[in-house]
Amino acid sequence: VLDEADRMLELGYEREVQKVLTALQEKNTLKRQTLLLSATLTKGIQQLSEVSLRHPTFVDAASDDPANDIKDLVTPENLKQTFLLVPAKLRLVALGAFVLWKCQQSKNKKMLVFLPTQDMVDFYTKFLEIILWGEKGEDINDAVEDDTEEITEDAKLLMGDKYFDKKVKQKLKGLDQTIKLLKLHGSMKQADRLSVFQDFRSSSSGVLMCTDVAARGLDLPQVDWIVQFTAPICVSDYVHRVGRTARIGAKGSSVIFLLPSEAGFVKQLENEKIPLAEMTLEQVLQKLLRSGVTGSVDGRRPNSMEEAATNLQMRIENAVVNSSELHQLACQAYVSFVRSYASYPREAREVFCFKDLHLGHCAKSFALRDPPSKITGIGKGQWVDKQEKRTKDIKREEKIIKAQKRRICQKSLILSEFSTGFEGISKQEKEAKRAKKEKISL
Repeated sequence: VLDEADRMLELGYEREVQKVLTALQEKNTLKRQTLLLSATLTKGIQQLSEVSLRHPTFVDAASDDPANDIKDLVTPENLKQTFLLVPAKLRLVALGAFVLWKCQQSKNKKMLVFLPTQDMVDFYTKFLEIILWGEKGEDINDAVEDDTEEITEDAKLLMGDKYFDKKVKQKLKGLDQTIKLLKLHGSMKQADRLSVFQDFRSSSSGVLMCTDVAARGLDLPQVDWIVQFTAPICVSDYVHRVGRTARIGAKGSSVIFLLPSEAGFVKQLENEKIPLAEMTLEQVLQKLLRSGVTGSVDGRRPNSMEEAATNLQMRIENAVVNSSELHQLACQAYVSFVRSYASYPREAREVFCFKDLHLGHCAKSFALRDPPSKITGIGKGQWVDKQEKRTKDIKREEKIIKAQKRRICQKSLILSEFSTGFEGISKQEKEAKRAKKEKISL
């Protein structure tokens, strides 16, 4: 079994794959039947078929009629696909509300949440831990003790014990501590990745926060929901992600979070005969109202959908402000998101245009109150024009060098053709000798 062989070819390991195939052919005396299985028909697959197959017969598993045209991209028939248009400043709330809604809808739900970077996996896993499991009591008690040390005894008697009891009760409980949370990305050790994989595979429910390391090559049975928090680079990557659910005849669902400026990606999917139904943001946030997200200050239950969303946003923002470690984690995740968005290939920038991003609203999706220039030290224009500035600096240096060369040429023209060019130096030497003689005579 050669798994992910097309990726090996894309990464430049064609010779190695060819050596493996030729070694198998030499050692195997019997007739060998080769099967090439793939969910997509990409250039890598076509290249691999030329290397590994002889006179192949194509079988389309998605069509019963062999007369039908061959589809490059195929998704399971039992897969229900939806998209959700979310403004940047509401993405944090929308993710928390969606995970809470689907996991409370049925206790036996398994969900994969795809994120583009490892730092985003770490931050959003911590975010869901705070929302679902609650804040750690040690950090809050330490903060209360620090505050009480600064207050004098007379002030404590004047305010009374109720004031400090109220501060201790500000520790917010989780909305659902029964939901299992796991994370998986490439920077984890092999033993940790294997442990997470086996744990999620054997569990009947849970949420796995992951990068594209889980998009291909992993057998995760009975996954109910695929959540793509950011859009993939291309349509084929989308197919591989949603292919983690609705496997072997089972039913499954998927949702992709898109900014309003990214709505053109839905049309790209439709052009590949992958239709998506729309899920409204109001439908998701309405479920948040029923969960009873209380305010972080007064502890009141929300009376409207907007108030519930505000309570959830403020809960995580306060946690980021009060914890320097969490704030640093949020900043790293924000920077990694900006870099990943700026690295979309040219053919995808018509839909995923970096200039259409509102970096201040994107910072809200990481619970950051700081301006983007303070978070990263680079603003929107500086990040986009970083390479251009480097080229401008190089051009300036070249202009300075050329100007210096011109000045040297002009000076050489002014000098006499009989002049050595060292008159100034000889005068300085004569003056220095005269000064020495005067000192000696004195």
